Amino acid sequence: MIKFFRNKRLSLLNEGKTTRYLKYAIGEIVLVMIGILLALQVNNWNEERKKAKLEKDLLIQFVRDITEDTLSLNFEFQRFENVAQNAEFLKEKLNSDLPYEQRMDTAFAVIATLNIREANYLTYHKVKDLGMGIISSDSLRYYLTTYYESSEHLKSVERYYEVDKYFRATIYPKYFKAYQFGRLAIPTDYHLLKESNEFRIALDYVINDVKFYSNWSKRRKEIAVLLLKMIKQELNINDDD
Repeated sequence: MIKFFRNKRLSLLNEGKTTRYLKYAIGEIVLVMIGILLALQVNNWNEERKKAKLEKDLLIQFVRDITEDTLSLNFEFQRFENVAQNAEFLKEKLNSDLPYEQRMDTAFAVIATLNIREANYLTYHKVKDLGMGIISSDSLRYYLTTYYESSEHLKSVERYYEVDKYFRATIYPKYFKAYQFGRLAIPTDYHLLKESNEFRIALDYVINDVKFYSNWSKRRKEIAVLLLKMIKQELNINDDD
C-alpha cells in the first residue's frame, strides 16, 4: 500500500499536480503512523501478556513456598509449647525445692531448643529483584511484605538474644556433666543447680522468650493462611483442585 502511494505521488509530481501530490504524501504519512501505532499496540499487548504469565508463575511458587512454611510453623509452635511446658516444669521443681527425678534430664535439654525457623525467601527475593510491582494486587503486596519481613525481624531478634547459644556456651558446661541436643542434660550437682541464681535467671529468659516467640508464630501462621487464600483467589484456584 505504501509503495502504491509512493509511485502515485511521484507520478503526480512529474505531472505537476502539486495539490494531489500533497494529499497522497499526507496519506502515506498517515499510513506509516497507523502502522507504527499498531506495532506498538501489539508489542504492548505481548509485554502485558508476558508480565501476566510471570506474575502467575510467581504466585504459584508462593503457594508452594508458603504451604511448606505452614507445615514448619505447625512444627515450630508444637516445639515452643514443649519448651514452655518443660521450662515451667523445671521452675516449679526449683521453686518448690522438690527432689531430682530422671524426667528432668529431658526437660533440661529441651529448654535450649528455642530457635526460629525462617520463611522460605526464594520467591520473595526473586520478586524484590524484579520489583514488587510485578504483583498487581496492592493488598497482596502488603501481606507478602508483612509476612516475609516479620520472619526476617523475628530471626534478627533471636540472633540478638541467642538464649539457646547461651545455654550451650555457658549453662551446660558449667552445671552439667552430659548433654545431648534436645534429648538429655544431666546435672553435675543438682543441689548446686537449684541454688544457682544464674540458672534461674536463664530459665526465666527461656520462659519469657518462648511466650514471645509463640505469639509471633501464631501470627505468622495466621498471615500465611490468609496469604494462601488471597493468592488462590487471584489464581482462581479452589482448595479442592
